[in-house]
Amino acid sequence: MFDQIPFLGAGLGYQHDLHAEILANRAGIDFLEVPTDQFLREPDWSTELMEIKDNFPTVAHGIYMSLGDAAGPHLDYLDRLAPYIDSLDPVLFSDHIDMGNIPDDDLGKYFHGMQVPFTAEQAEVFRRNMHLFQSRIGRPLLVENLFYNFVLPMPGSLPEPVFIGEILKDTEFGLLLDVTNIYLNSLNQGFDPYEWLDQAPLERTVQVHVAGGEQARSGPRAGEWSDTHSRPVPDAVWRMLEYALQRAPAKGILLERDQDYPPIEELLDELSIARQLMKRNPSTPVSPEGR
Repeated sequence: MFDQIPFLGAGLGYQHDLHAEILANRAGIDFLEVPTDQFLREPDWSTELMEIKDNFPTVAHGIYMSLGDAAGPHLDYLDRLAPYIDSLDPVLFSDHIDMGNIPDDDLGKYFHGMQVPFTAEQAEVFRRNMHLFQSRIGRPLLVENLFYNFVLPMPGSLPEPVFIGEILKDTEFGLLLDVTNIYLNSLNQGFDPYEWLDQAPLERTVQVHVAGGEQARSGPRAGEWSDTHSRPVPDAVWRMLEYALQRAPAKGILLERDQDYPPIEELLDELSIARQLMKRNPSTPVSPEGR
């Protein structure tokens, strides 16, 4: 299925506040990742949705799927999501390796990012729910490794990258590799991020996320890092990305910037770095445009 996905290049996460600047800089942005839940909450943004579709290749990204819930994905949410996916016509859809995301009536509040136990039984839950999602939405599905604040100790726990391999084993699904999440987790949890990459099923990578986080300076979590998507991508993440691309045949690298927006030129410069890393790594698929 993923052989049919075109080369995407270096893209930007869509933000409504940057809509005009994004459209004015089409030449420097290869594709957009659209946070579908924003449009479910803001139906008046349908005009913007069509402008995005008309000007960029798109991928869709969600947070409410809760693919790790034993009870299964929220079917009413799937029913509401499907028309937006059909309107946008993205080349793929992605969501997180987590559980407990419970949308309310207006999709305005949710519990986001609850970690799952890294067990073979939990991997089976993911596979079952992902097949259900696929049958409803009909798009190639990627799952993204999560940023988390603690590890759930469980009997039979697997290393996280091995657990991700269990989720994807014998399936048609792919990996959205969030390099920043690995990096920040390694700082908070004290593991080697390169060993993580060595154990991960990087050959299943279709898309990559990079971003910059922040470190708490005071309070009960002083010293801890958070995945805020509010700062430039650190050099350590660029180095990890270059290492990962030696094995990861990513078709797109996505820059996440959700707040504290810099001038658009700074975002375009980061996209240029991502584009150059894809060009010089052997696992990157060849772009028909030569990008």
